[in-house]
Amino acid sequence: MKVKRLCAVLASAAALLVVLAGCAGLGTDLEKLKSNYVGTWELYSADFEGTESDIDYDAYQTMSESFDIHATIDFDSDGSMLVDVFGTQYSGTWTIKDEKTVTLEVEGDSIDCPLDSSGHLMFDYNGESMVFEKKDDTPDMLHTDSTTTLTDDSSTSSETSLSDLSSSESDAYADAYIADITETGTKDVTVAQDDYVTIKVYAIGSDFEGDSGYLMTVYNNTGNEIFVVGADDFKVNGTTVTANLFRHINSADTKKCYLFFDQDEAVLTNSSTCTGTIDIYSTDYSLLGSYDFSVK
Repeated sequence: MKVKRLCAVLASAAALLVVLAGCAGLGTDLEKLKSNYVGTWELYSADFEGTESDIDYDAYQTMSESFDIHATIDFDSDGSMLVDVFGTQYSGTWTIKDEKTVTLEVEGDSIDCPLDSSGHLMFDYNGESMVFEKKDDTPDMLHTDSTTTLTDDSSTSSETSLSDLSSSESDAYADAYIADITETGTKDVTVAQDDYVTIKVYAIGSDFEGDSGYLMTVYNNTGNEIFVVGADDFKVNGTTVTANLFRHINSADTKKCYLFFDQDEAVLTNSSTCTGTIDIYSTDYSLLGSYDFSVK
């Protein structure tokens, strides 16, 4: 099962990917300044204007220390760069533009990032401001992807248990991401209704990357926390696709969820047919129920 925005649960992954596609810096004289940049830079804080999902320094430290997941940019001396957004990685290059600015090249996009008076890397985009701090002079260009597991194997520190993803911060970041989804069509389908959950699809949506999916409300009918997850057997218009869905829901609470697909696999319209399975887990990894998902 692919959970593309598992860490949208932590920081509206949608916003973090835009941010991390363009940050870096430290400077003073071009080539001589290179050594000032080489190393690992880590997220220091973030300000998402107009939302309640800002991340201050203390909040990020809690996230990274408790969940062992990080948002970093590594600059190598050969001009290569690795952006690691909670396990989602992008390779690129970097150059020094002037005494206070570096230029990043990521997947064909070129972005300038200045330094502030404290030596932090700054990035501003449509009201979203991200700050990065240099943490190490030695870059780590061989990051292993962060993973999330639905099994009870906690043998490696990079694995994040389901219970690690139930903080109020995580919920707030997921809420902020879903609030930015643009509705492109309406639906009225009840997927499940039993002692565990009530799941209803109410719209087709498109996120900031252009990935389309279904907006749903999920009511937790139990007295405990649950996690809603998309299984591996989804099909859109008869073609097998990867479902992206992961959402924590507190006891007796209702949350909006976004079940979406990569745009290179499927683009949903009102006439699309979609089938699959939605699983519900408890925080101890127990499977509470599996529900047939069918929307036409």
